[in-house]
Amino acid sequence: MNKKRPVNLDIRTIQLPLTA
Repeated sequence: MNKKRPVNLDIRTIQLPLTA
């Protein structure tokens, strides 16, 4: 997990496929 990337984006990208 790179700290350069915003956690908000990572969580949203992971939650999208998870909820789908």
